[in-house]
Amino acid sequence: MKFKLILLLSLLLFIGCSKKEKSLSLTHNNVVREYYVSSPENMEIPCPLIIVLHNFYGSAGFIQKASEMDEFALPKNIVVVYPEGIGNSWNIGAHWDENTQDDIAFIDVLIDSVTAQFNIDLNRVYACGYSNGGYMTYELACNLSHKITAFGSIGGNFMLNADQQCEHARPIPIIDFKGTADPFVAYDIPFEGTFSNDGSLLINENIAYWNQYNHFTDTTYQLIEDIHYSDSTKVEIQTYSGNEHGAVFVHYKIINGGHQWFGGKMGDEHLSYIGFNNHDIHASEILIDFFLNYQLSDFIPVGDSNN
Repeated sequence: MKFKLILLLSLLLFIGCSKKEKSLSLTHNNVVREYYVSSPENMEIPCPLIIVLHNFYGSAGFIQKASEMDEFALPKNIVVVYPEGIGNSWNIGAHWDENTQDDIAFIDVLIDSVTAQFNIDLNRVYACGYSNGGYMTYELACNLSHKITAFGSIGGNFMLNADQQCEHARPIPIIDFKGTADPFVAYDIPFEGTFSNDGSLLINENIAYWNQYNHFTDTTYQLIEDIHYSDSTKVEIQTYSGNEHGAVFVHYKIINGGHQWFGGKMGDEHLSYIGFNNHDIHASEILIDFFLNYQLSDFIPVGDSNN
């Protein structure tokens, strides 16, 4: 409860100054769902699309500002869509989310809606999210990989429910950012807390799952130069790959990092309760660079809706 109150206060401070380029809505399962779209000026050529999913008790406006995704995406002619969750959350099957909607089906319809109104390259649709949105991104990796090419999670875990069967049938590129000192979402050891004892896969379990699914055989480690040593964090990059295809799982291990969209300016204003930020990287910039390595046609024929 304390976490919700603190987060709500932070939202009140920042939502008011968030800019939404275009506010849109669609009706799904008899519920009106809102979303916001930022688009570049030049859309003569079909543009990639990045879906950015907000955190628990967050909002589209909040994550638009916190992620600073527009600053990196629009100059590269990438369209960004920020959908709103029901009850400010995404339904990922956890005991703590406050949403019973079929959000996988909603994102499916959302892609169609954005594509109908903007010049989108369906070969380059990507999804990422923060916290609850990061959890939701893994749900999409399991069930919407026939439409979304690559996936990114920041501060989220993989909620692989006992009765859930991932329907993917092709290699899945994933990039994951997590702080080892995240006070809300456990890194590798469960602890009492809002999201930390929910039965989700911890990072080592998560990596093991995708290693097995993608038939990865190789692992590399890289420690990024710690230029901003005063932020009390370091970054280790773990890359898991194989010889069968081009997909990889890249894990950004933020040593001593907190529950942050790493590199974002807003996170520096909340260090006391979400933990340390890192300034040697910016998650949005890295996400974009990772996503643009992949096209859906690298794995399946575009337009083939069979998983």
